[in-house]
Amino acid sequence: MGPNTQHRHSPKRGHSPDSSFKVSSSSAATPSRKSLFGLVSSGGVVGFKNPAIPTPPRIPSLVRLNSKVDMKSAMNLRGYNERLNSAESAVFLGRVIAIMRPRLLQATASSGADIRSRVEALDRYAVKVCREIRVRIHRQIARLVIDSNRLLQSVTSCKWDIHELSSRNHDYIDTLVTNLKDAAGVVEAHGRLPGHIGRNVYRGMVEFVMRSLIGCYSRLKRCTTEGRASMSLDLNVFRSQAVKLRTEYLKPLPLWEYANDFVKAFYLPEEDLCKWIAEHPGYPISHYRNIAALGAGASMRSKRRDRLLQRVEAVVRGGEFSRNRRSLETKEKEEEVKKFHTL
Repeated sequence: MGPNTQHRHSPKRGHSPDSSFKVSSSSAATPSRKSLFGLVSSGGVVGFKNPAIPTPPRIPSLVRLNSKVDMKSAMNLRGYNERLNSAESAVFLGRVIAIMRPRLLQATASSGADIRSRVEALDRYAVKVCREIRVRIHRQIARLVIDSNRLLQSVTSCKWDIHELSSRNHDYIDTLVTNLKDAAGVVEAHGRLPGHIGRNVYRGMVEFVMRSLIGCYSRLKRCTTEGRASMSLDLNVFRSQAVKLRTEYLKPLPLWEYANDFVKAFYLPEEDLCKWIAEHPGYPISHYRNIAALGAGASMRSKRRDRLLQRVEAVVRGGEFSRNRRSLETKEKEEEVKKFHTL
């Protein structure tokens, strides 16, 4: 061989000139894929470690991006319409995740149990959170327009130990109706709400008012028979005015029996009161104590009234009350599912 002759050396068996960059046979057979969670599902490069999961970018607040949304103004109920739209958008997102769940599981079939468990957790918790957002937003509007502390002051400042029947309702009822009308005007400023949303929003407003009123009545220190008649008049006036806001949503008025039964219980004697408490487990124990003290126990001496209060507490701890309470809670959960959990 001459000096210009090139020596060709065959590569050693098992090695190649580009062996440091070649993908292994296992990864060639199963190409590397990234799942929805940014993890490498299978395979890798020989001699290199899989890269770390990148930190997701910081997402700016949508409220800051949209300068038209005023979350601090009381005129638009602190952006309630925008909150309502956001809640329904979240519900739509949860519905999409629920529909895509079978495809996501199929796409990650070869990704291992960890990835599949994350997909299932995404479906389970995302739907739960979306439902919770809808419930909170639908029920929030009354709290934005009604100050519970001011309502309590207005109710307790009225005279309930009167001895003459009144033919006119108290001023706090007129204030409540005005507040609800203002809230309805803000909610429907951009058009009427869809039926299932409008029903939940309006009924949520009235339910909050009814529970707040009964909570205020249960904190009264004195109340005569004429005072209870005036209380009943206030509730009837509120019902007649509130139904006019949206008859299709508010007739019959939500929690009307809850409020009306509370007022009627003041007229019950001791035996009937204890039976009524066992059959109506939807009130806090403080409400039962107030009914007993200002109702059946109003004309009793202190020792006998104390025994009545002890008997009321015994009824609340009794088995019949507990069974009725569990049955009521189950019924309320079923009704809540029908109203809000449409995913």
